[in-house]
Order: sequence, then structure tokens, then C-alpha cells
Amino acid sequence: MLAAARRAAARYEHGKVVEGTITTCDSWNCEVDRIAFLHEFYGSLAEEMEGDAVAQVCQSFDVPFLDVRIISNSILLNQDPWDLGTGPVCQEYVLSLLRAYWQDVR
Repeated sequence: MLAAARRAAARYEHGKVVEGTITTCDSWNCEVDRIAFLHEFYGSLAEEMEGDAVAQVCQSFDVPFLDVRIISNSILLNQDPWDLGTGPVCQEYVLSLLRAYWQDVR
């Protein structure tokens, strides 16, 4: 999955694809000091809450898991407004990733 994500990233044209740690939990996190701690302690590049449940289920069933996120806004950068255009471009990237992965498993 990671190799497919890297191949898809090479063709992504709507921003910058980075590879790294995403911290996730089962609650909304909007405390700047907590986000800074997660970045410093875990080296996280982003934090979210949606991947937590998926990661737990995948771990329970020993299924590989790759979390793909697109940054739509940031509380750390002047509370940027939410960019509604990020959803469709993330979907486009994930579709490209899945096509690359499908070529690997065929």
C-alpha cells in the first residue's frame, strides 16, 4: 500500500504529498499545546480522529492499514478556514492510489 501511495504521489498535482506519522484518537483535539506535544513526542505531521476506529479494527484482524489525509485547515496556522475543495482532490488521490495498488495485487 505504501509503495502504491508513493507512486500515486508522484502524479499528484494539487499540492504536496508528504509521508509521515499521523496521530489519531477517539476525540476531537483542538488544544494547541496538545498538538505541539504530539508533534514533538511522536513526530506527527498531522492529527485527526477518523482513522482511530479503522486502525483499531485493522489491528484486531491483522489487516494492513494506511491512513491518507489531506489538510483542509490548521488550528496552528491562524485557524485557517476550512477549504471545501480539499475533499474532491483527496478522493482523486485515493483513487489513484487504489489503481496503483490494484496493479500490484493482480
